[in-house]
Amino acid sequence: MFAAAYGYHPLLMRRFLTMSLLVVAAGLGLTQGACGGCNDDNRVGHLPDAPPAPDAADAMPPDAVSLVVINHGVPAVGVTVYFLNADGSVAKAAVTDGNGIASAMVTAGGSVTAIRPFTTPPPPAGKFAPDELRTFLGVKPGDHLVLSRAATDTVTVTFDATAPDGGDFNTRYQVFTTCGTGTTTIDPGSSGNGSGSPDPGATRDLENCHGAADIAVVATEIQVAGRARAGAGAIETPLGLYHANATLPPDGTVPLSLRDDTYAALTDVTFTYTNTPDATITVLHSPVLTHGFLGPYSATTGDSVTIFEATVPATMEVVDSQLSANNFHEVVDWGPYSTTYSLDVNAALLRNVVGGPTFDLATGRIAWTEGTDGATPSLTIAGILVRRTEPTLAKWHWEIAAPYSPSGIVIPHLPAEVFDWAPAADDEITVDPIKNVQVTGGYDAVRSHILDIHDETGPTGYVIGNAGRAVIATSALP
Repeated sequence: MFAAAYGYHPLLMRRFLTMSLLVVAAGLGLTQGACGGCNDDNRVGHLPDAPPAPDAADAMPPDAVSLVVINHGVPAVGVTVYFLNADGSVAKAAVTDGNGIASAMVTAGGSVTAIRPFTTPPPPAGKFAPDELRTFLGVKPGDHLVLSRAATDTVTVTFDATAPDGGDFNTRYQVFTTCGTGTTTIDPGSSGNGSGSPDPGATRDLENCHGAADIAVVATEIQVAGRARAGAGAIETPLGLYHANATLPPDGTVPLSLRDDTYAALTDVTFTYTNTPDATITVLHSPVLTHGFLGPYSATTGDSVTIFEATVPATMEVVDSQLSANNFHEVVDWGPYSTTYSLDVNAALLRNVVGGPTFDLATGRIAWTEGTDGATPSLTIAGILVRRTEPTLAKWHWEIAAPYSPSGIVIPHLPAEVFDWAPAADDEITVDPIKNVQVTGGYDAVRSHILDIHDETGPTGYVIGNAGRAVIATSALP
């Protein structure tokens, strides 16, 4: 085993493309939906529920399918939504109401598609941003679906801390928070402590703390020629401190003193991997605290690694093991907090995508081929980018979530009153890498928020309940 370097390895999350093609719903006679739902943006240990709005719950049949669209915390009004039955017939064409909601009666196995659900920012000069379509396939009566773009906030924090015994200008301080912005650093002799002081500090911007955060600091010696500096005045072993429930008002500027927090020995958390393929493994470890996922702490390993972490009062953890090879794989486990973790990698992985994905114009199918070894997924996320030059210039990105089928995904045929979204022979079509996922509870457990998970939340978005696993396999670029 070896001591891991501290640092943040970003989660591989692809942002959806934004759009510019204007969709005009006026004059179509689209009806308003009548069901309710909202995204409570709870980031701790489970996905938010989407209950019906109080004023609409009584009006919505219990087996109706609803979609709520929330843009930066505000209901998105007037979004065109197509509800299709399992046989492809149109159950309803609607626009979202004042609560951002549309609903319809849909047969099991049908689909729901939102056209341009979010406001499009102006594209960069000389660029043409695509419209956006998002589709849920395999819906069931009673589903309450959510498309949300989370509200963001930023707080400017001036950190002020003391150096531990032995800390000097060769001490490195890393700051881990529950804000979701990864890791930052504070430096000796900064933030008003004076250039001659070993005490660390810094002014840093943190995003999405939503008013409060739990914070940990790890102090280590600067690495010299692969090992920590030793000698008089050096920190003999890494140390950490923990500061709970810091008040961090959105869009504010906050002085945050950590001087009353005590440094203590770190917790050694050991990760062991067996039956590993020929791939680099990066482990991301997030203790779950009052205000969310701390960190994550990260390290790159072969078969085993120990990460030294500030001791925190966590009762739950998320371990995200990422394997980079021809396909990109992740195994996300969540459950009770532990100082040891082990994974039989080959037993957990899904099948590799060995061919494709491709798009067949005649059938409207996104297809791929898979290897024979590996577990069966629960669901697939796929997409296409379409560019059209005749009769007018248009471009749209279509993202689709579907129950897994080895035969692929057939995109729904939408009404063409406003625009003909079906790819045509003269269009330029680019197929996204597909993402196959096996998750505790299956597609039913995550369907309502699956496109939020994929686009905004990343692997920790699969965390539902006290324990579970999500295995994610992303195909190589076409």
